[in-house]
Amino acid sequence: MKIYSMFSTTQSEHSLLDIKDPDGAILDFFLLGMGNKGLENGRALQANAQAFFQEESMADYDYFEPSISLPIFSVLASACIGEALTAQMSLHPCKTRVGAGSIEMFAGRILNRKPIFERVDDYKIQIRKDADIRREDLIVRDANLPQFFFVTESFKILCEQRRLKIKFKPFSLMK
Repeated sequence: MKIYSMFSTTQSEHSLLDIKDPDGAILDFFLLGMGNKGLENGRALQANAQAFFQEESMADYDYFEPSISLPIFSVLASACIGEALTAQMSLHPCKTRVGAGSIEMFAGRILNRKPIFERVDDYKIQIRKDADIRREDLIVRDANLPQFFFVTESFKILCEQRRLKIKFKPFSLMK
């Protein structure tokens, strides 16, 4: 099964949205799967778009790369693929400041966690030989190295069928 990273534009340095997380609560909730009453009860995540974005240009994208390893989708994308992802990802409101205005988006908390990668030594990480990626998997966060998540060929096809403005590249452990 092919695995991919998502991106939206090459105009960035891999981070289109800045998310501040001074106490680690966002990382705990989205990457580590720990509880957070505020986010669980619908409190919106706060993000700031890079300076080159204008409110009008945000409509050109359905996926946004934040400074923390979690997926952020447009309202359109969340409406188009949210139901298909229900068992694998929960969506949480994300209010994104763009210039003087703001746009509603949705941050994904990946629930589908599997041991896919293994650390071989201090500087080498690889895909495990016994990695179990199935056809029904759409989006996966690594259970042991939660800084890594990827989407599958099935997810890519779903997005293409829905004509979402999300780009895909073969997954690489190096950004």
